[in-house]
Amino acid sequence: MADRVFLHIGAPKSGSTYLQTILWANKVALRRAGVLVPGERRSSHGVAAVWARTPEPTRSQQKTWHQLSSELAGWPSTVILSSEWFTRVPRRLIPRLLDELRPAEINIVFTARNLAEAVPAAWQERLKLGDSLPLDGFLESMRTHQNWSWRNLDARKALPKWEKQLGPEMIHLVTVPPRDAPRDLLWNRFAAACDVDPSVATLDTAFANASLSAEGARLLELMGPQLRDAVDADIVRGLVPHKWIRDYLSHTLLAAQNGHPIALLESELQIINARSRRLVDTVSAAQYQIHGDLNDLLDGTIRNNAVRPDAVDEAVLLKHAMGIIPPMLGQLRNGRLALDRERKKSAALSAEVAALREKLTSE
Repeated sequence: MADRVFLHIGAPKSGSTYLQTILWANKVALRRAGVLVPGERRSSHGVAAVWARTPEPTRSQQKTWHQLSSELAGWPSTVILSSEWFTRVPRRLIPRLLDELRPAEINIVFTARNLAEAVPAAWQERLKLGDSLPLDGFLESMRTHQNWSWRNLDARKALPKWEKQLGPEMIHLVTVPPRDAPRDLLWNRFAAACDVDPSVATLDTAFANASLSAEGARLLELMGPQLRDAVDADIVRGLVPHKWIRDYLSHTLLAAQNGHPIALLESELQIINARSRRLVDTVSAAQYQIHGDLNDLLDGTIRNNAVRPDAVDEAVLLKHAMGIIPPMLGQLRNGRLALDRERKKSAALSAEVAALREKLTSE
């Protein structure tokens, strides 16, 4: 059985994609160093997070969790599980998850980002699934939303339920460095929290979640409901909006366009910075293990060239849209040509089979 489990529970929009791509790209190297990243693919940890927060998991979720826990049972040293949605596990279900991981020593790792940066990034994620909520409405919704809420993004809200079960000494808070910091600094801090030699991993293939400009975000905000209708997101089950609105339109096309950063209002920034000060005061008093600098979480600013999305001029929006329509048409054409080629191959093969069958019949 694993002797230590580092459970990276979030927060969402705190470099989790970047860290997870490092973990999975270096799965073999980490294993050689005595660190297991269980599962066949990154999404299995996401399914595990769903299992953990669901009172009555589906058979598929149970199967994924059983596969992961079986790997843990056969591993003698350190294990890392990482999904930003473990932070959503309700207080009443945390003991069930911890019991599944015991008798291993369980450590909670929480990556915390400056909230003035995290809020616009979180708003984008809702837009990327076809939401049309404006930024000020999003801020209001953060009191109650299941995913994009203060109780998931704010360490002051997210960590006490885990601390109650494990004690503060088993809680590791990793601060996300400012945007101009060295690229490997977040990984180095995370590796220190998990007691891993950071040099074991290479960062060549690591990537962060794609960010949108104010112009791209505004386009999604205006088109949200129509985009969901276009892909039948509210009818077809599965990950349809993730595939088409998020991965294709947002990440592949819109994120490639130049634009301005998203601006908060000065009044919003003041409220968020006050929350950040309370966050830092609370985690300092809690005596968690801190990896990084708590000052990274304070005094968020508005970048000089940032733009409020709802203030983007229509002519600018049109220019931004024109940047994605030609490549979209080109990709549609290439896909159609490839489909036509496959259809011709299939038709030719069917004709050959029919001819062979006729020949065999006549003989």
